[in-house]
Amino acid sequence: MHHALLYIGSSDTCDSCIESLQKELNVSPIDTRVYKKGEFFIEDARDLKGAIYTTPLSGEKTLAVVAVEKMGIHPQNALLKITEEPPAHAHIVLILPNEDMLLPTLRSRLMLVDTDTDQRDMSQAKEFLNSDTAQRQKITGKILKNKNTIAAKNLIRDLEYVLGSVTDKEKYKDELGDLIAFRQYVEQRGAGMKYMLEHLALTLPHHK
Repeated sequence: MHHALLYIGSSDTCDSCIESLQKELNVSPIDTRVYKKGEFFIEDARDLKGAIYTTPLSGEKTLAVVAVEKMGIHPQNALLKITEEPPAHAHIVLILPNEDMLLPTLRSRLMLVDTDTDQRDMSQAKEFLNSDTAQRQKITGKILKNKNTIAAKNLIRDLEYVLGSVTDKEKYKDELGDLIAFRQYVEQRGAGMKYMLEHLALTLPHHK
């Protein structure tokens, strides 16, 4: 599992998320630190750093879960440093109401865990990654012709999920960074949707 995950949702989902992660990672409750509160402060980030760098007391993994409604720039910068070089035994999970509240640099370090993927059809994203450039441009051409911002965002989101699900994520970290940034920008007024989609058609790796 990726060392730093992002869930989008309310802090009410925290308990079920923790139980699931503890089971998947085989982490005991005594090696789990939870920050479930309204706002995450720099002091919390310092405490989290100390927690994850502590040797696990039971088993081989530690887990830190941050389920908050707000997080300022300074604690985000502190988390960025932590997620850049985390200890091998540590996993960090953020549960936030909106990914747009994150700094792009921190967001690029987190793998989005999409909780509704079972209800979505990923076939277009898989087809896109498995196609040559000409076929990719046909897919993006339909989106651009209709000026369909929602379709563009959905494609970019699904591409991020499919590519982020591969075993060797580090190999595609630059491409995943582009997808994360484009998904944040695509809904902004004046965003260059044509440039973003054409860039992805040309640069994303072919992956079955």
